[in-house]
Amino acid sequence: MDSIEAIISKNERRVLSVLRNMSLSEEECLDVAQEVFMKIYRNLDKFRGESDIKTWIYRITFRAGLDYIRKKKRLKETALEGKREFQDTAKLQHEVLGEEEKKGMVREAINRLHPRYREAIILRELEGLSYTQIAGVLRCSMGTVESRLSRARGELKRILRPYWEEMT
Repeated sequence: MDSIEAIISKNERRVLSVLRNMSLSEEECLDVAQEVFMKIYRNLDKFRGESDIKTWIYRITFRAGLDYIRKKKRLKETALEGKREFQDTAKLQHEVLGEEEKKGMVREAINRLHPRYREAIILRELEGLSYTQIAGVLRCSMGTVESRLSRARGELKRILRPYWEEMT
């Protein structure tokens, strides 16, 4: 088993990449990554080796990112007292969107997905994990992974359809 320093060194970029793909700011990524590595340090003796350590680290990272997003959302909802989380995007339909704006729209659409679908689509499309690896990270069957990805893609198409139709 590697030392905690070696584990951090080997996985720091991967952890930050997962968190960035969850649409966290750079500062938020660093904060959550610190929490992830503290969890790894505290629980390293509990790692049973039933899966690859990378899968275990992905799982910890993804859960920490989701926990952060949930906490942030609760704070935002409290601050806004019931205002809609997403602005009316109908105004954007008549604007020409640059690549960064398109990426932002896709990230916003991903963030609107149910957490089960969001985590599957991030792991597959943004992190490039195989279906088998995703099943390991999410602790579910391959069929469940396939179903979640199918539903996520369908929901993304539904959310983004008005923008793509306007652009074509």
